[in-house]
Amino acid sequence: MKHFIKRGRNMALLRTSQGISVEEAAFRADTSEKWWHTLEDERRNTTTTIDTIRRVAHALNVEPLVLDIFHLSDEEIRAMVAASPGTPPQATSGVHPGSNIVWLRKQQHMTQKQLAKAAAVSQARLRDIEHWSANVTIPVLERIAAALGVSLFALCTLTVPVEDILDMAHAARVLAGMEVA
Repeated sequence: MKHFIKRGRNMALLRTSQGISVEEAAFRADTSEKWWHTLEDERRNTTTTIDTIRRVAHALNVEPLVLDIFHLSDEEIRAMVAASPGTPPQATSGVHPGSNIVWLRKQQHMTQKQLAKAAAVSQARLRDIEHWSANVTIPVLERIAAALGVSLFALCTLTVPVEDILDMAHAARVLAGMEVA
């Protein structure tokens, strides 16, 4: 089961609670209104990219990391972080899926070729993703995460302290009218 199944609902909630029209949100995210509607419609399976998620989150005044999870309780978020495989030794505060992929792959003694095969991506594409020189879709990241035996959330949050994640989630909840500042 994917952890990121409520993105569309969260987007709509954040947008409407801030009084942002679809037209304005799409403009802020540098996308079309039609695409914005597609992203908010949870019944549609889109091949959204990381770049699109960043632009959407920026348009809604939240951090990309919490766009999909701010509706969860602090306890649920803590449990998701606790399920992560650990923190890379040179971790910095920030989201670096490419670096996290390299770290996890090496922790599991996998070559790029082995991981690429397990995730059904080309080795060249995996290399570009690891070096973060490619705009990658969420489904591809999900396949890589699954091949590494972690959730997409864990893949993206290995280098982010849980308190920072909770602070971002609280800020998003305030914007969505779910919590008082």
